[in-house]
This record gives sequence, C-alpha cells and structure tokens, in this order.
Amino acid sequence: MLTNYFFISFKIIMRINSGNNCKVTPTFSAWNRTVYRPTKARPLIKEVAYRNDTSFFRGDLMWDKFIKFLTDKYQDVSKVNVYNYACSNGSEPFSIIMKLLSTLGEKESEKFFPIIAKDIDTDAIKIAKSNSLPIDWYEKTSINYHTNNKFDLYFTKDPLANSVNEEQFYYQTSNNYIQNTSGNSNDFEDNQTFYFPAKSLTERVEFSKRDIFEDYKNINPENSVVLVRNFWPYLEHNIPKLISKLAEQMGKNSTLVIGGFDVNACENFYGINLIRELIKKGFISTDEPFVFEKRSQLGNKHWY
Repeated sequence: MLTNYFFISFKIIMRINSGNNCKVTPTFSAWNRTVYRPTKARPLIKEVAYRNDTSFFRGDLMWDKFIKFLTDKYQDVSKVNVYNYACSNGSEPFSIIMKLLSTLGEKESEKFFPIIAKDIDTDAIKIAKSNSLPIDWYEKTSINYHTNNKFDLYFTKDPLANSVNEEQFYYQTSNNYIQNTSGNSNDFEDNQTFYFPAKSLTERVEFSKRDIFEDYKNINPENSVVLVRNFWPYLEHNIPKLISKLAEQMGKNSTLVIGGFDVNACENFYGINLIRELIKKGFISTDEPFVFEKRSQLGNKHWY
C-alpha cells in the first residue's frame, strides 16, 4: 500500500515538472493543487477550494494503535503538547482530534488539546482557517470508519457548494495553471463536496504559518508529540539539518511521527535512510510504524 502511494505521488510530481520543463522536485511550499468552486453564490475563490497532497486519516499511520500508544505512554501526564507541522488544509489535525474524541471521549482526550498545527504555506493555512473543506467519498467513508459513523457529528455540508470533479482540478506551479487534459480520472480524487467542520474540531486546534527550521525552538521538549509527516523529501539537502534540530530540541518522554511517503521518497530520491538517520540522532523505533521515542539521556533541555 505504501509503495503504491509513493509511486502515485511520484507520478504526480513528475507530471508537474514535465509541464514546466523543470528537472528537480518542486518544493513543498510551491507544490499544490487548486479546485475551483462552480457556484453562482460564490465565484471562483481558489483559496477556499485549495487542496494540497493530503487527506483525512492517511493510510500510512495505524490510527487505532497510534492512539493506544499515546494513551499508554502519556497516561500519567496531565498535559501533552501535540505539534503538527506541514498541517496543510487541516485534514491531519482534524483527524487526530476526531480519533482522540471517538476513542477516549472528551474528558480523557482533553489533555492532548489544542493541536498546534503549522504550515509554511500561506494558502494552506488560509484554507485550514476558512471552515470549508473539500471532502470526497473515500475520505467520508474513512472518517466514518475511524469515528464509529460520526461524520455528520463533525461536518455539515456547505449549502452553497456543489460537488466538483476531476475536470475542475488544476495544477498550480509557481504562477502557472495547467488544466488536466489527460482524461485519466485515476490521477484525481472522485467527486468532492465542501463541508463545514464542527466547533468540536475547530476549537481544539490552533493554525499558524510557520517555518519549522525557525519554529522548532518553540517545541516544548517534555511530554510532546511532534508530527512531521510527508514533507521530508521536499527538504532535499536540509533533511539531516532538520533531524539534528529536532533531536536537539526534543527531550524525554517525547514522540516523533513521520510518514510512509517520507521513508520511501527519501530513499528513492536521495539515498537517505530516514529511519536510520533518526536512530543515529537519538530516536528509538517503536512497535508502531513511523513512530519514534526520544532517548531520555540525549537532547534533554529545560523548558523556560
């Protein structure tokens, strides 16, 4: 499954590059897709319809086991700091909130909130804060699966938004828009509809535009969960630099979470074994794929 996901992502990247005579992988901040809303009440507003390469409950994380891991690890902790870098349009922090609420209930999960969600992309943060997200049928099914059929509890359909299909997808690279003319709908999500996330989600997350290379110093070293998922390949030669900064900042009882795309793409693009490099810097593999603990004797800092 991870292998298929990697090659799909790689295929999309190469299509973008070939369309602009570009020979290198695009940066994370520049690579995004835009969906236009075909409604009379709301003219073409690209910010509201923005989609990055993200989705609810991405399949590379075993969500049930991940939540159990967090519950067991932090059972005696009164406050857990959860940071979600490269949060994109908010799909991942919302996924975390829904899974915690559905599994633990409001009282037991409250110590994990708010989720501190950050992204380097200004448009991504605008969308995350816009309270109108495009959700396709697959994501809706996934949300119902992970929340015991509570999609309608967390989302309300935007009455002014119609469904959109692959013919209304555009790739945006720099200032150019390339319309999809391939006719291959397998490269795109199926029809999407826009939904308003409930206050039970929006009030438990704080979105902001930040560059992780500057913002990592704001991570509380103790009792923190840091999600840095599915953007590592775009860092290119800065991959080792970020590993060192996170290893320096994160202290005891901290958890680091990466993505399946990170592992595959770093190996294939740059020959970097991301897991091995993390272990070299003091992180320990756990029984959960892509989830690491920080060795208590390395990189500890006082939090002032």
